[in-house]
Amino acid sequence: MSNQHKQPPSPRIGSHIDMTRHNLLGSLLLLSWPIIVSQLLQLGVGIADMKMISYLGAAAIAAVTTSWSVITIVMSLAFAVATGTQVLVAQHIGARNSEAAHQVVKQSLLLICSTTLLLVTPAGLAMSRWLLGVVGADDQVIGHALPYMQITFALAIFLLPSFILNGALRGAGDTITPLVTLALVNVLNIGFDYLLIFGKLGLPAMGVAGAALGSCLARAIGLMLLAYVFLSGRFVLTLRLRTSWRIHWRTWWLILYIGIPSSVQAFARNIAFAVVIWILNKTPEGSLAVAAHGLAGQVRGISIMVGLAMMSAAMTAVGQNLGAHKPQRASRSGWAAMHIALAFSFLFITCYLLLGRPIIGFFAGNMDPTVMSLGVLALWVLAICEPFLMSSMALSGALRGAGDTMTPLWVSLITTTGIGPVLSYLLAITAALGPVGVWLGYDVASIVGLALLAFKFHQGRWQQYRLVNSKTTGAPR
Repeated sequence: MSNQHKQPPSPRIGSHIDMTRHNLLGSLLLLSWPIIVSQLLQLGVGIADMKMISYLGAAAIAAVTTSWSVITIVMSLAFAVATGTQVLVAQHIGARNSEAAHQVVKQSLLLICSTTLLLVTPAGLAMSRWLLGVVGADDQVIGHALPYMQITFALAIFLLPSFILNGALRGAGDTITPLVTLALVNVLNIGFDYLLIFGKLGLPAMGVAGAALGSCLARAIGLMLLAYVFLSGRFVLTLRLRTSWRIHWRTWWLILYIGIPSSVQAFARNIAFAVVIWILNKTPEGSLAVAAHGLAGQVRGISIMVGLAMMSAAMTAVGQNLGAHKPQRASRSGWAAMHIALAFSFLFITCYLLLGRPIIGFFAGNMDPTVMSLGVLALWVLAICEPFLMSSMALSGALRGAGDTMTPLWVSLITTTGIGPVLSYLLAITAALGPVGVWLGYDVASIVGLALLAFKFHQGRWQQYRLVNSKTTGAPR
């Protein structure tokens, strides 16, 4: 047997978790806890940013909330490439073909860098103002949001490759290295944002635009650190600069075959989020409701981040086990990830109900009292969907790990972009329930989404997917 088909050697730095053997629940927890901590660190940066931005007023908070509803639409291609990379790397590692995993990383970088420079940045810069108008932002919000978006799009080449590299490491079972790099990025992010938002140490006070520039600078440093990780040869995955960087179209096709449905799903989800902003702007509370939604979303980000962590862990676990031709263990991995997510959700519901008012009050500060009262109400109403949403995220990750990204896409189109917006508009505008109607509509959509995903995962047709095998290298050496 050739060297490229042997068990990948243990890295000298970081950790590599083999999900194809040992206790399943314990391995899942070992794999997922660094992802959860990483997501919480990321949320911590968002909370710190939101707290600093809150001193600039409700319009500034609404601007950041609105900006990200638009930015994530244009940048959804990165989600596609990251998903395809993680799934292919996981399946190659499960098949004991480390060389193919290395080549997938190289091709993914070629793909994301070219599309960022040729598509994401130009489209984002050209369409920023128009997109803000589409979601119904008023002139005051646009004044804050436009420079924020333009800085983010202009420097996107320092943001998106990091998602690919971190996804590749997680697919290989190394979740510690992304945690360490993200921790450094987050510390730098908070520091840069403070200096640039308020103009400290002789720097100009840039306001909301400073938050965008600070985040981009921190992520650029993080990208350099990840580059060292992959070039050093001391971690589970390696990039060799002197080998061929010729485009391998079949690998690009596989990455996009897996990732594009996930990208379309992310795009649709972000469109739905933009629709939420539009509907909230149509209610009598207007931008105050948008600000409240942003505050509640920032708090709920804790549960969303844990759900995303379980999604990522499920992708790796199912991918590795299918690559190792263990479909039954892959199935148990998906259900185990869902149960862990469900357990976390009830913990979050309890915290939101008991501590929602003081937490929202912390972020609302001296803003209009309406923002605080609506923020608390949003947190309580949306808590209803937490178990269904987090469980759905875990099952979506399990299906993606198998290469079945169409099922989560169709479920999302039916619920998030179908049932959710329509019901939210009917309840909020037609039935005159205001912002509460928006949030109730998405509660119903989350419940239906979990029912559909659980049914499809239980059917088990995804176990027949075979994206890689032990003879596939994925790209020329």
